[in-house]
Amino acid sequence: MTVTTVDPRPLPHSCGGCANRWDGNATSHCGACHVTTSSPSAFDRHRRNGTCQAPATVGLVELGRAGYTVWGSPSDEASIERFRALRGAA
Repeated sequence: MTVTTVDPRPLPHSCGGCANRWDGNATSHCGACHVTTSSPSAFDRHRRNGTCQAPATVGLVELGRAGYTVWGSPSDEASIERFRALRGAA
């Protein structure tokens, strides 16, 4: 079952190159491919050597956020192990 959270507050941050909006002071947004990440370190995993990587291929997982899609580091044990394995292969 998928649960969608609705937050009545408007999302304060936006991109001039796409329609995405997001919240969070540490949230990063890629101006090249318009992926939104939960932190600068998640962004660095996404964007390597000036090239965008698909978030799931670098160990990021989609995090549940009210009103927008954001990718970040995993928090459940199985995802953490997958992340470690990918990190070791990088």
